[in-house]
Amino acid sequence: MNEQYKQVIEDIDNLKRKIKALEAQNNASREFVILKDFPNLIESYCIDNSIRKADICVLAGISTTTLTQTLKNPLKASMSTINALTSVIGYQILIGRS
Repeated sequence: MNEQYKQVIEDIDNLKRKIKALEAQNNASREFVILKDFPNLIESYCIDNSIRKADICVLAGISTTTLTQTLKNPLKASMSTINALTSVIGYQILIGRS
C-alpha cells in the first residue's frame, strides 16, 4: 500500500510540473503591458479601432474626467477604473513581480 501512495504522489508531482510548464508557455505568448504604459495602450487602441476616448468612457462606465486623470497618472487610478478600461479594450489584469 505504501508503494501505491508513493506512486500517486509522484504522479501528482509530475502533473504539477506539466501544469507549470503549460502556464509558462501560455504566459510567454501573452502581451504584457506595464501600468505606466497604459496611456499608450489606450491611445493605440483608439487609433487602431477608430474609436473616440469618449466612446471608451461610455463602454467602461466612467467619466471623461476619470479617463483623463487615469491617462495622466495611471498609477493613481483606482483598480476598478483600470479594470473597466482593460475590459473594454480586451485585456485582463495580471499582477506579478518585477
